[in-house]
Amino acid sequence: MYRRVSAAARRLVARHRRALIATGVLLTGVLLASLVACCSHGGRPAPTAARPGPLPRSPGTIRVRLVDPTETAAVATTGPYRILADGHVRYHAAKALPSTAVRRTPSGWILNSHGLHADELRVETTADGAFVQVDGRPYRGSLILRAEGGATFTVDNHVPLEHYLAGVLACELLGGWNVETYKALAVAARTYAVFEMTHAGRRRGFDVYADQRSQVYGGAARETAKSVEAVRATLGLVLSTTPGEPHVFKAYYSSCCGGRTSPASGLEPQEEAAAPLAGGVVCTDCGFSSRYQWDDVRIDRRAAFEALGRAYPRIAALGPLRTLRVREATAWGRPQWLDVIAVEGRSEKIRADDLRLALLRAGVSGADRIYSMACTLQDTGEALLFSNGRGFGHSVGLCQYGAEGKARRGLAWHAILRAYYPGAHIVQMYAR
Repeated sequence: MYRRVSAAARRLVARHRRALIATGVLLTGVLLASLVACCSHGGRPAPTAARPGPLPRSPGTIRVRLVDPTETAAVATTGPYRILADGHVRYHAAKALPSTAVRRTPSGWILNSHGLHADELRVETTADGAFVQVDGRPYRGSLILRAEGGATFTVDNHVPLEHYLAGVLACELLGGWNVETYKALAVAARTYAVFEMTHAGRRRGFDVYADQRSQVYGGAARETAKSVEAVRATLGLVLSTTPGEPHVFKAYYSSCCGGRTSPASGLEPQEEAAAPLAGGVVCTDCGFSSRYQWDDVRIDRRAAFEALGRAYPRIAALGPLRTLRVREATAWGRPQWLDVIAVEGRSEKIRADDLRLALLRAGVSGADRIYSMACTLQDTGEALLFSNGRGFGHSVGLCQYGAEGKARRGLAWHAILRAYYPGAHIVQMYAR
């Protein structure tokens, strides 16, 4: 069991008593003690993350969406903490916060059994080397819990950019790979993150997701000596379309290109003007990937059409579907855009990768064996046939297996980047 609140904490409560009454929340020593005691789930110490070494302070903070709208989450810290509600300190303790069940109601928050009226909570540590936690996973920086209406809320991690990158590299690359591969991806991932911070972040209130929708981020527990070294060695470096100036672009990358990179226009039309993402780069170094070539896959036609209708209302509005066909492909045959055609003749244009994603999200049998849209696509009347498949992912920008293959041949990180982002310039956006 966790001990009751300390005398020092009680003095802290007394010191802030008047301010808390003014905000309508009277936090007594008894309440704080019960919050700490009620948070315990077995009394086990909170896990700590491995710390391979310090990183320089980052000049910016990135906002990472850890948890999509949910009804409950468990938060904790590994050291002294404070909790702010709409910017005002409500809880403060010199010891770690044990795992605390957080729920949202239309009228406010419930922390274990204690109510708190606010729209936003911020959980942060007050000691160097301590971490915040969500569902047992440790993160640097702070947690932002924001009401989404009704009984749901989201959880974001506000973390220094360089620490974020250290938690990305070890998730995106295999541990035994070359440090030059890590350095190359550090620059590409930083460029991607900065682009999202200055574009998507302005629209949606957070910058990136913690999964494949952006870059896979594992937090402090996933940092390794190699990922930290790569981030430190490339501190502040980004890819730019302009020499000497940080005009960043959305520096996509994927697992294996299957022999040739694809243009970003197949993902996002606004990237058509970004010359480094024009695609068509021949890659001779990713052949050791198990996904370089893959077997033919047949998908039930009806299940595929149903998945498309569920994923895209505009397709559902077409009515019963008759077929789909490739509308546009690259010069080397990779489908880029498809026409989905209804029985009545109306059609909708979708990206080829949208078909694959719709099948995966719907859990259609066999969809997990379609590793990319670098394949031949046919509607056979009974099934959708994906044949001659190559690669894993969208194949835009840097090929991770190809980068590792180049590093094994002795290429340095900057040469790897220039190979996959032709015409891009490596510039110093910020320094220590």
